Amino acid sequence: MAKTFYLISGLVLLLLSVVPLRSGAQTLALKTNMLYDMLLTPSLSVEGVVSSHATLNLTGSWMPLRINPDCYWRTFSVQPEFRYWPAVPLAGPFVGVAWQYRGFNLGGLSFSHLKDSRSQGHMQGGGVTLGWHHILTTRWSIEYSLLVGWAHLKWDHYDSPRSDVVVSHWRANYIGPLDLGLNLVYIIK
Repeated sequence: MAKTFYLISGLVLLLLSVVPLRSGAQTLALKTNMLYDMLLTPSLSVEGVVSSHATLNLTGSWMPLRINPDCYWRTFSVQPEFRYWPAVPLAGPFVGVAWQYRGFNLGGLSFSHLKDSRSQGHMQGGGVTLGWHHILTTRWSIEYSLLVGWAHLKWDHYDSPRSDVVVSHWRANYIGPLDLGLNLVYIIK
């Protein structure tokens, strides 16, 4: 699972590095999703302007939480996205298309059905993003976004948090909200 994450992240970073950024006012932004941060899942996004109405955004998150050997909540995600801005990039409304990959390994969580078991797997899918970028100062902004689409989930269920014995294999398709963003944005240039 980690190899897939690194491969996808590397390919997207390579793509972002070869796409020329448009010179002018606001061309590069760093962001963090404050909703993820409240759940102790650090997130970081980089968004670059590529034309007078388009940007490329790359978001990643990682949560390596391990409370004890029998209780952990580990997740990671990567999400490349193309955004169209009707007015100007990094200001006002936008619509985008995104692809998302998430991996997880959850076990020993006392507040769920995973109290005495664990689940490990991944989810991938994509959809349409709608959002609004609200400028606060010349460098700081707040961004609201919602990704709605389809995802395919695949995971294995184990009989205990430390076990390698697979009890069952699961697959599911999901249509609906995939991501919610309340991003704090810093404009680099």
